[in-house]
Amino acid sequence: TELWMCGDGEVEEVADRAKELGIGDMLRHTGWIAGEEREECLKHAMVHVLPSYREALPMSILETMARGIPNISTRIASIPEVIKNGENGRMIEPGDIPALQKAILDIVCDPQRREAMSFEAYKLIQEGFSLHNNVVLLENMYRKMIRNRDDAGISPKRRRRLLMLAAAVLCAALVLFGVSGLCSAEEETEIPALTAYMFGYTNDLSRGYMDLAENSDYNLCFVEIDAQLHEFTSLTVHLPEGTERQAAYLSDSMKVLESYNMTGTTSVPANTEAKYLCIPMKREEYDLIRVIGTLSEAAVKARSESESPFAGKRLSVIGDSLSALRYYVPRGYYSEYPKEDVVTQSMWWHRLALALDMEICEINACAGSGVTDECSAPAALAAGAGRGKLLHDESGDPDVIIALIGGNDVLTDAPTDKIVREYRRMVEDICSSYPQAQIYLCAYSDPDPSESFRMAWLRKEIEDIAAEYGVGMIAIPSRLNSMTYDGSHYTAQGQAEVALVIEQALLADGWRQ
Repeated sequence: TELWMCGDGEVEEVADRAKELGIGDMLRHTGWIAGEEREECLKHAMVHVLPSYREALPMSILETMARGIPNISTRIASIPEVIKNGENGRMIEPGDIPALQKAILDIVCDPQRREAMSFEAYKLIQEGFSLHNNVVLLENMYRKMIRNRDDAGISPKRRRRLLMLAAAVLCAALVLFGVSGLCSAEEETEIPALTAYMFGYTNDLSRGYMDLAENSDYNLCFVEIDAQLHEFTSLTVHLPEGTERQAAYLSDSMKVLESYNMTGTTSVPANTEAKYLCIPMKREEYDLIRVIGTLSEAAVKARSESESPFAGKRLSVIGDSLSALRYYVPRGYYSEYPKEDVVTQSMWWHRLALALDMEICEINACAGSGVTDECSAPAALAAGAGRGKLLHDESGDPDVIIALIGGNDVLTDAPTDKIVREYRRMVEDICSSYPQAQIYLCAYSDPDPSESFRMAWLRKEIEDIAAEYGVGMIAIPSRLNSMTYDGSHYTAQGQAEVALVIEQALLADGWRQ
């Protein structure tokens, strides 16, 4: 066994003292190391010790924690903000040598404790100090401020200029503070997993199956394990600190395979036979739960080698029942696809995301809804009543937005001028809220003799609105009507054809930014 000492400083004094204690042959001093030699040393490090008398927030602490190395340091300046004593490292008072000795032995001699501290250290950096998360946080702050400004005072062009200014300030800050080194390849192996929610419900497991129980104080979070967009080696659920919830692993038929009290951070077993993980959360905790997936080596390679111009872009959808599937709907919305054989993997937006290597941002789809308040869905769920502003999630704004809605409006007695006015209002909400997104409006094409006049009229109006706002237009062939259950809801094959049509349109257009 050897103790490696890397760096410079009071090297001779330390070597002399080691000889006095009879351990000189167990001490190895490498001198100053850098580059590959430094990285190789860090791979084998058990603990990082920095018993300083004066510091601010040392980069060496952040860098080693980012590699999952527990730290021992002193309770000074900003160091206690990152080292949580006993959780991800140990804190001592400056100059307390006996405490330093004990802290080192506690970590080095207890592999289980060291492993737990390693995980917590890595998690803290990923959640609070990673370059990606801080870029997203700063960008979203600018976007939120711009959205909250008086719409009458800021034109879409002015919004874009403000966002460009924000981007320039951000880039300058990154260069100034030299934080580019924090964005490691390791960080890219963990991304948010695809999750879904049932709002206003909790779970009843008393019969051995998951029954829905209405409860306005709760939302159900679902992790559909086999419907993820990427191959993950593991999924990790992070609950708010101090939270305990009765989670359940469910089979395809919603049979309870296992239930237990979930707290803190929990990993989903890689070999689980469950289809769903179901977690009830209080309404105010909705934005606090996080489900993170660790990408497999094959998935990391596929993402890095993807030739899709939309790879990594975030997709949002605003639509009616053609796009709405249970769980993947906003709070308070209703959706129940009419056939059980149309599952998450069948939906056109899931297929599109897979085909173009995109991520799902928000599926804002509600059965029975349209752009006006004259459809069967509640008036508050009309797309013209503000849904166009709700296409982002807690991770940020979408890059691509697709609107497939309006069919229900032409089946009502809504006046044509009202339909056009509300459709235009929806598009205005989308364009003003997400000025950097690539936006597409979908309408049905290739009319046949059985197609109603109002449907053909709506298609022409959508074309005009798309041209007016400078957004994309995608024609959905009416030949796909033969691939429906009831003339309107697509079969799994129909969903696949819709995905293909939209995919081809996006690829023909390309990523324009």
